[in-house]
Amino acid sequence: SCTANIPLIASSIMSKKIAAGANKILIDITCGNGAFMKDIKQAKELAAMMIKIGKLAGREVRCVITNMDEPAGHAIGNTLEIIEAVKALKGDMPEDIKEIVYALGTQMILINTKYTRS
Repeated sequence: SCTANIPLIASSIMSKKIAAGANKILIDITCGNGAFMKDIKQAKELAAMMIKIGKLAGREVRCVITNMDEPAGHAIGNTLEIIEAVKALKGDMPEDIKEIVYALGTQMILINTKYTRS
């Protein structure tokens, strides 16, 4: 069962991020048929564990869970995916990719913004 492996997965991912010196960490957890985490419950458990590990290490961690029941974008295969990625960087991207980019981008802005009260 994947649930039994969640602590191992979380510690493996987080140890690499922490060892690399990251202070603020954003993780995209894919969930669904095409992902290691098959259901939302497992994905949320993994996210909670990585956030907890981050807190214990003095790091700010955010997780975004994205649906991987179907491949993102339209391209399949390394060359086609690279071509699609270059197009996306130029602003020409499928809606599902755009949603993921916006969700992750929003979290990157929030994790790097200091909130101040007036």
